[in-house]
Amino acid sequence: MGTIAVTISNTQPVDSTLNEFIVYGTLAFSGTYTANGDVLDLAGFSQLPSNSVPLRVEVYENVPAGTAPTGYQFVFCPGTTQANGQLAIFSTEGTQFSGAYGTTFAGGVAFRAWFSSFN
Repeated sequence: MGTIAVTISNTQPVDSTLNEFIVYGTLAFSGTYTANGDVLDLAGFSQLPSNSVPLRVEVYENVPAGTAPTGYQFVFCPGTTQANGQLAIFSTEGTQFSGAYGTTFAGGVAFRAWFSSFN
């Protein structure tokens, strides 16, 4: 079973009505990838003034200039709470990532998550 450690760097309001906000952060992977994705737990952070499930999560490689990205695609599958969403990882050919994470994503993976301001 794999583990995804979440670090939240900041939050930003998204619109002038303050209906939602965005959380930015990074992900660190360890262990072995679980078929259909590992849990991406976004609960329990003081920077999240909402209890709602994320409206949308975008995960992307954020590697330094001069470093080749892996090309994997990240798909967030929402759960019923902030704590039980899953992150599935696919190659450009559409096959799921498999095996140990090792240093595959050590170059850097970042995310943005949109939350409702009213929950």
